[in-house]
Amino acid sequence: FPLMEDVTEMLVTGRAQLGISYQKVHPQREIVARSLGEVTMPLVVSPDHPLARKQPLREVDLQGARQLMVTGRREGSERQRFRISAQVWWVEGDLGVLELVKRGLGWSAIPEFLLHQPLKRGEVVVLEPDFIASHALALELQWHRAHPLGQAGRWLKEALLARVPR
Repeated sequence: FPLMEDVTEMLVTGRAQLGISYQKVHPQREIVARSLGEVTMPLVVSPDHPLARKQPLREVDLQGARQLMVTGRREGSERQRFRISAQVWWVEGDLGVLELVKRGLGWSAIPEFLLHQPLKRGEVVVLEPDFIASHALALELQWHRAHPLGQAGRWLKEALLARVPR
């Protein structure tokens, strides 16, 4: 899956007609974006990780522990957006990050929809830091303003946007 700036690059170069991505900090003018809602991103660790037992959990605790973060294939400001720790391991994809978290190699923000089974099986626990109320990212459908969508692209765009609660 293309991530972060990779989605924008594919839309700009015409390698993709539609993209789904988290809302950009610095959107490009040529890219049209429409909201698809939000994705809740709880902070999680393995139950054996030292942070799992830390109460209260403060920002300095997260800063001193390895953070596992998703990255695209190119450098950019998007990948630094939620960096808290001085020590980061970059992984391409949420599923890879989740596997490393389950193995106790660090903490991360993981999309909630990926956590149902790992939480049920006790493979991860949710952290509740005292300085973050909740962590969510806006999800967007994106396309290039100057590249007309084909019939299938128009259908998919309308089908996805029709599912967004108003």
